[in-house]
Amino acid sequence: MVGFADWRMAPAMAAGLERLGWQADEPAVREVVPAVLRGGNVVAVLPPAPAWASPVMAGLLGRQPAAAGAVLVLAAPALVSEWAIAIGALTESAPLQIDVARTLRGAAASSGHRTSDILIASPATALDRHANSDLHPDRFRAVVFAWPDEWHGDEAVAAVLQDCPRDTQRIVLTAHPERIDGTDGVVERYARKALIVTGMPAAATPAAAPRDTSVRTVATSWTGRASAVAAVLEAIDRPTVTIWTADRRDHQLIQRALGSLRDGVTLTTRGVPETGLVICYDPPSAEQLARLTAAGEVVLLVPPGCEQHVERIAPTRRPMHLESPANAVLDRDAALRREIAAAIEAGDRAGALYALAPLFERFDPQLVAAATFGLWRATAAGRPAEDASVTDRVGRGHHALPGSGLPAGTPAMSGPSAGTAKLWIGAGKKDEATVGDFVAVLIKEAGMDRSRIGRIELRDTFALVEVPAEDAEGIAQRLVGLTIRKRKLSARVDRGRGGPGGSKAPGRNGPGR
Repeated sequence: MVGFADWRMAPAMAAGLERLGWQADEPAVREVVPAVLRGGNVVAVLPPAPAWASPVMAGLLGRQPAAAGAVLVLAAPALVSEWAIAIGALTESAPLQIDVARTLRGAAASSGHRTSDILIASPATALDRHANSDLHPDRFRAVVFAWPDEWHGDEAVAAVLQDCPRDTQRIVLTAHPERIDGTDGVVERYARKALIVTGMPAAATPAAAPRDTSVRTVATSWTGRASAVAAVLEAIDRPTVTIWTADRRDHQLIQRALGSLRDGVTLTTRGVPETGLVICYDPPSAEQLARLTAAGEVVLLVPPGCEQHVERIAPTRRPMHLESPANAVLDRDAALRREIAAAIEAGDRAGALYALAPLFERFDPQLVAAATFGLWRATAAGRPAEDASVTDRVGRGHHALPGSGLPAGTPAMSGPSAGTAKLWIGAGKKDEATVGDFVAVLIKEAGMDRSRIGRIELRDTFALVEVPAEDAEGIAQRLVGLTIRKRKLSARVDRGRGGPGGSKAPGRNGPGR
């Protein structure tokens, strides 16, 4: 029986494959690894998930003696992080440096003077990094094109490859064997004269998947697959379930995500399950799907980039929409965040910020926001606030501050609060005055305690400030002659709209009379 040692593969790479559950006699191993180890260009037909590419990477990194130079993996942006996890699991016992270029800034900042053994990037990020002299294509001994059928990067790839050495090994991974040949095929574009290996038995064709078999699909992210498995188990009550994976890498992660749901669940990477429900954590090959559907109902997780492959291997599908309490909470919270964002963008929040400013000095802004959020939701639901004292401090009873974003219909303050009076101060927005300017002059120049300053209404040419009624006349006298933004102040007690000394028709020299 042929083993890894017969191919002169580095022991660390052979151990990595075995740790992940790969065996030397499997088609995806025995067809791919020797071809890659020989150093020529290779096109491998594999389902579009980095877990399936572990034998390819083991062949690239497992030559003896070790080949000089680095390996570049070009992948769709959604797959970059998943590639890093998959390669990290394979090379766990090998001293290799993996560089993940998720963005231009991150790539450039993380590169420094390090020499990485493996660089993972999207075509666009690789091109940007190359343009900024952070890529160094002359160092690459091999380039992996990870399912280029699913991303658009020909121009970027051409610009990067033109500076690679002529003998750079090129490995193309594709899930669509029908696209290999022809002028537009992956071989012509990326790896001319490449050896084509399927990595799967010849029976792996679309016809291998029965069209009348129940196949359900669940859209998910790559990082959310373990949680999606748990959600499927909650939605479909079956006593026994098999979770199928391409390798063993995420078995512990899945078990932790399942928690108490693990009873009756079997994790497998090979063989035909005996249970009536199979959840495919990784995208299977058409041949593997045919075996699984023969055992019963199959649920396929479909992360980004796997849609076309799933359409090809399972022509008849039923989308499965997971409804769970957790999803409902997430949807609700997202709607609330959109509402808050709209309120922030809608207009001036000076009044609300001023009212909350003393709290920011005592508590973290996040805690103030959380408490205000709780009061808002309680008011919107028609419930009394849990802490009336907090409500009194923030909003003076159940009145909403204008510009605070509190629910529509909450009554706002229309005049001075009980025990307060309004000061008319002759400086406003046209003088570029701010609420902070008035607070500063009242505290530093007029000698007021911050806690006794009430609501400030900033108008174009003047401002109205609430102060304690018994101190209003004295504060007004102390403000006269002071300056805000080079504007010499006049100040009087405001007597109300239309009254003596009121603010009906204000001018520069004082309240309208």
